[in-house]
Amino acid sequence: MSKLVKSIFMILLLTAHVSEAFPDAESDRRSFAIDQWLLLGPFSTPAPALHKEFKTGNYIEGLVKFQQTEMANLKPQKNRSFRWHDGSSAQWITVDSGEQGLELPTKPGHPSIAYLGFYLDIKRWTQAKLTLSGPQALRVCLDGESIGVKSRKDSSQEGRVQERETPYSWDMILETGKHWIVIKTANDPSSNSRWFIKGHISLEDKYADPPPAVTLDPKDVMSLQRLLDGPKPSDISISPDGKLAALTIRRTLPPGNTSESWVELYDLEKIVYLTPFAGKTPSPV
Repeated sequence: MSKLVKSIFMILLLTAHVSEAFPDAESDRRSFAIDQWLLLGPFSTPAPALHKEFKTGNYIEGLVKFQQTEMANLKPQKNRSFRWHDGSSAQWITVDSGEQGLELPTKPGHPSIAYLGFYLDIKRWTQAKLTLSGPQALRVCLDGESIGVKSRKDSSQEGRVQERETPYSWDMILETGKHWIVIKTANDPSSNSRWFIKGHISLEDKYADPPPAVTLDPKDVMSLQRLLDGPKPSDISISPDGKLAALTIRRTLPPGNTSESWVELYDLEKIVYLTPFAGKTPSPV
């Protein structure tokens, strides 16, 4: 009998050690908040044509999905200038996010949009999850490509301001290097909710050493993918007065045998990037 008791005790002890070595899947996840952002805007923008034909607030979904400018214009960088469609200009600025998230100012009348950005510095292949919460509609882009949309706004009841945080999550597969994330968010002027956003990154423990880092610095090291497939200048033209330069950029589009090209306009006196002069044109490699 004593041998049986000892055997049971050893099995229980071994089970306890195994449980400590392999915790449940929920505890295997790490999460860290996004406490700093690069912000562009907010911008007041006209409501879409025939917006009164939509149900109340539904046109905000179209506003979030509509691409007012090339994504190349929206790569975040502190103090980088941006020219809006009405000729007004703005710069990316650094803002801190408190415990309640980043709150944006609202203006009565027209809807407003804003862009928020940051970078993820990845030291090894990582599978991560981006979670955002806030009452207003938004769209998420990773490295210039859309990965998800929260198309509806959370409405309040009985005139009360909406304070509830509704989380939405998107999975990301990230290769080694820096990845840029831009979030476009729109505020409905008919909404009585605050305009705020709160975010965090979560990942598996087995991918977390070294863990990804949230940064606002776009500087990155050379990678094989960037060397082979990254954008490369192919031609340049200078205006007769020497004030402007048109730079033709070409980028391959793996895995197919195609590429795309576009023209960027630069102010040579101020040494600043202005805007794409022409849209992207697909072409064979």
